[in-house]
Amino acid sequence: MLTTRRTSLGVSPRRVVVALLALGLALLVPRAPWFNAPRAESDRTAISRSGVLGGASYLIEAPAKWEGGLVVFAHGIQRGPGPGAVAAPPIASHILAGGHAWVASGYRAREYQPHLFIEDLNGLRELFVKEVGRPRWTIIYGQSMGGHIVVASLELRPDLYQGGLAECGLVDGHRRLPVRVHRRRRADLRRAITRFVRTEAST
Repeated sequence: MLTTRRTSLGVSPRRVVVALLALGLALLVPRAPWFNAPRAESDRTAISRSGVLGGASYLIEAPAKWEGGLVVFAHGIQRGPGPGAVAAPPIASHILAGGHAWVASGYRAREYQPHLFIEDLNGLRELFVKEVGRPRWTIIYGQSMGGHIVVASLELRPDLYQGGLAECGLVDGHRRLPVRVHRRRRADLRRAITRFVRTEAST
């Protein structure tokens, strides 16, 4: 969960996420084979829609001058019965300000069922293509359990997603590693975040 508290580096977690996503796009998109594809239709009004698809509530947001990028947001685990609650990604305003669109699903159920939620997000992307247009690229971004969904989606559907960002993803492994390895990975992450933030500040 993102908060407004600052990290030990003096930078808010939200700025770190924005920096990571921006840097990833800067490195990925210009080198991709689909970079030179025609831009998505931009002479339209802004789009803001909500509804239910396959038992899952969803949100679709696209700016008036859509540049063709799409971010699919996968939220974390929610407890209890019934379908999940849909929420906007924490960097929604930054995505729209960059000229790109985002979609989010509440999922058809709650608890830890990523195999179902992957299908919900794939279906939502298809709905976006039908109702808004085909994106030039699609990035999937998730938090906690959503990070598990990110990794699995990239493995299972590389035809749909050109990249992903897993924030605090539940992808296993770290608790089984020796303490020294875990500490080294944390140190590597801190150094990486420092470089990303300095890159954002200099641009």
